[in-house]
Amino acid sequence: MTPPAADTPKPSDIAPLFEQGHLRLKSCRHGAMLYNSGDTYVGRSLDVYGEFSEGEIKVFDQVLKPGMIAIDAGANIALNGLEKSLSD
Repeated sequence: MTPPAADTPKPSDIAPLFEQGHLRLKSCRHGAMLYNSGDTYVGRSLDVYGEFSEGEIKVFDQVLKPGMIAIDAGANIALNGLEKSLSD
């Protein structure tokens, strides 16, 4: 993997596209994400890193092939399923 250029802003330095109350819309690794800015885990990860659980997404990319159907039945906000649905 090639490291980002020195002048590439860190995800935490990128200003939100929209913010109202606890909702924040920000450009992230896999597109714009609307999330709860007060969320300790997913929201903070999107805010600081611009991604959440990237390792899981890489596994899904290896396992799921075009035309396959997968159900993201987690108890969170389905970022893994959302990313995969947008990438195909």
